[in-house]
Amino acid sequence: MAGFAFMRASLLLSLLAVTAFAKPLEGVPSSGATAADFAPKGWVVESSLEGDLNGDKTPDLVVVLIQEGDGDRSRALLWLHGAAKGFTLVDSNVGLVACFSCLGMKGGDAKPELEIKKKVLVVTQWGGSRESYGAVHRFRLEKGVVRLIGVDHSEMDTMTGASTTTSENLLTGTTIVEKMPPQVDENDKPITAKPKKTTTKKKPAPLPAFNAVKEYGE
Repeated sequence: MAGFAFMRASLLLSLLAVTAFAKPLEGVPSSGATAADFAPKGWVVESSLEGDLNGDKTPDLVVVLIQEGDGDRSRALLWLHGAAKGFTLVDSNVGLVACFSCLGMKGGDAKPELEIKKKVLVVTQWGGSRESYGAVHRFRLEKGVVRLIGVDHSEMDTMTGASTTTSENLLTGTTIVEKMPPQVDENDKPITAKPKKTTTKKKPAPLPAFNAVKEYGE
């Protein structure tokens, strides 16, 4: 359980993601016809997702860039708005998504999962081994600036079934914590243990900008 305790401490630190700053990617062109046009020297497009991010009915684009080469290559995330010809850069982030193969056995190559739902970009990342962990970040355009509006952090001991999920709604200041106690005893015999859910609310803080949110990246 010592490893699980260490993971819990690490995830408490990751809950401070909204105050641990990342950075925008340098050298990204302000406009381009395709996703590849926005890759600075030394970077290539790993994946992209098209959807509506600003409600103007012109397709927008979220792009994951990865450094060229081998090993623990960094990733960057770009937010692009559709234009009359191609796309324009709105913001970028180096620090949110993990580098290649940097999330342990369960993380695989650590490529993030992207989804666009009702103009909200959802970025999901999972990793670990027996002690698994994950983060889900939600971003939305707020008065012309892409900002973090919610973040979930999860941790689980896959041997005992013990888990904790913390969900923060940054728009309302509401935090929900759901804890599942171990489902087996020290002899691996099943036990009955019910989950516990707590909800707290505080005054909402200013929403962090997209380019400042750090999680698993450099």
